[in-house]
Amino acid sequence: MTNLKFLLQQQAMTQKELSELMHLPESSVSRYVSQERIPKVTTAVRMAHVLGVQVEDLFDAEGWRRFC
Repeated sequence: MTNLKFLLQQQAMTQKELSELMHLPESSVSRYVSQERIPKVTTAVRMAHVLGVQVEDLFDAEGWRRFC
């Protein structure tokens, strides 16, 4: 989910800030950013809402293919 890293930079938001807004462990957000894990659909929807983007904007093609 390299797009998440980019979106956080665009929002001037840290992973810790996102984790606090989402009520998630910072380690989970870190794993999403590094593409070690993919969020559940409900988490992705909430994350997109918090960042003000579409859910599709969170994912890049390469990151998504790793989980299919």
